[in-house]
Amino acid sequence: MSAGGPQPTVAIVGGSIAGLTTAILLGQLDIEVRVFERQAPGGEPRGAGVGIDLDLLAAVTGYIDTAPPYIRLRERRVVVEGRTQAERVEIPVTAHHLLRAFLHER
Repeated sequence: MSAGGPQPTVAIVGGSIAGLTTAILLGQLDIEVRVFERQAPGGEPRGAGVGIDLDLLAAVTGYIDTAPPYIRLRERRVVVEGRTQAERVEIPVTAHHLLRAFLHER
């Protein structure tokens, strides 16, 4: 393909977070993208147990200011002076189904 030739159309199979993020990034490069997803938009949320770090979201989409944040408290075990103790940590993440719905809007 020559530099001045027509741009390719990219087909992405699957409207997952990876597929939608790839579509957004390719679109920012002015590459035509078509996403094929078997589930209709607005369908049941999937992957509800998966969390996406907001820094990762910002790095791959640039939409950190408009992303729907979802804060979770998680407990982790840490070792302090030879003893294991629980520590509650606030981790900013976006729930998988919220992020997927957000990316579908783009």
